[in-house]
Amino acid sequence: YSEAHMPFDVTRRPTKIPEGWKNPNNCYEQQSFVDANGLSIINKGLPEYEVTEDGIIKLTLLRCVGRMFRSNLSFLSLRKTPEAQCLGKHTFEYSIYPHKDNFDEGVFQEAFDMDTKIIAAEINKQKGSITAENFIKNGKSNENLIQSIIEPTENGFRVRYFNPTDKTISLSMKNHAFGKKCNIYETDLKGKLITGNIHACYIWPKKVLTLETIFQNQTNRQP
Repeated sequence: YSEAHMPFDVTRRPTKIPEGWKNPNNCYEQQSFVDANGLSIINKGLPEYEVTEDGIIKLTLLRCVGRMFRSNLSFLSLRKTPEAQCLGKHTFEYSIYPHKDNFDEGVFQEAFDMDTKIIAAEINKQKGSITAENFIKNGKSNENLIQSIIEPTENGFRVRYFNPTDKTISLSMKNHAFGKKCNIYETDLKGKLITGNIHACYIWPKKVLTLETIFQNQTNRQP
């Protein structure tokens, strides 16, 4: 089987082609990486892959066509599309990352390190009593608790996490902050509080958690 990064998950797919499959290949979609047999191929903007039954990973660099074709629209099958052949010079970026076992051996961290550019910005000196350390501490499998978005709020910010593994991950807040579980509407990313204050919680396998973090020195130190 192969495992590939997908929205809010890592999807496992069989490498054996199903009986009756008429497609000449067995390609699937991906986002940051595809993983098979202890080897990850991390990519930048290359969203298609195939893993054969004998474990060979194939990464699609270009998908080009010379004609537009659909079997039920015969007039389109004769329309030439020369620009869709993507002629010219191209540059591709991908990384090969060997590891033990499966993708939860640090593959996400390697993928995000490659795909995320470092942006430096100069700011004025800030006032505050919170030290420059992580305000959230995760459990043992913290590398596999993936942050999806972060949105500022009036007293803190709202973060969406997802757990792509088959294991439960613990998450706890440090003393200067507490959190509230939220729903975030996909349309406007505005949160709706659904539970009370928490200092620790668990994110179950294959689940998404949105947490609104509020600093206690701005909220009269609620319990």
